[in-house]
Amino acid sequence: RIKSFNAQKRQWQHIGKILRRTDVEAMRRSLKEFGDGRKRLGRELDKLEALRDELLNDKEGAFDALISDHPDCDIQQFRQLLRAAQKEQSGDGSGKYFKKLFQLLKELKGL
Repeated sequence: RIKSFNAQKRQWQHIGKILRRTDVEAMRRSLKEFGDGRKRLGRELDKLEALRDELLNDKEGAFDALISDHPDCDIQQFRQLLRAAQKEQSGDGSGKYFKKLFQLLKELKGL
């Protein structure tokens, strides 16, 4: 922390000097890619939430489609977790299995 105004002014001038020498377009591209990546991740998480809701509501073919896309997953564990989350949804549960199901879906999709 710089308390002196003159020292702050010198620091800003130094930062300006460094920025004049650097390629600002590269920084802009990096920031844009970062923002786009966050938007893409948000869309992927929204899709996972929709898939979780479909699984919990026993939508026709949702579970079979997920298993066919990811045959390497532990089907028994997945079914148990799904049943526990469905029971929890019908009662007044803490949401523990609901969250675990979402985490498992994130692992399957590689997020």
